[in-house]
Amino acid sequence: MSEEKRLSCSITAPDTTKTYEGLRSVSIPSATGTMQILPGHAESFVLIGDGDVILKSADGHIEILHIGQSECHIHHDQVMIIA
Repeated sequence: MSEEKRLSCSITAPDTTKTYEGLRSVSIPSATGTMQILPGHAESFVLIGDGDVILKSADGHIEILHIGQSECHIHHDQVMIIA
């Protein structure tokens, strides 16, 4: 049986970078509404509006981070947010 795919998410601010591993999904506040990112998502560039980034881990833990206007790049199960 193959191992289930997971996401990683890096959030970079001017003074620090925080990385989250083993995520089941990442939800971001895009300019057109909330966007959920799952493993296998197509490569995308997304403008993020002011709102909450929701990180759901494989064990069911949910972390909610408030973020201002930012940019997001999704590539090969990696979500990179530049705040």
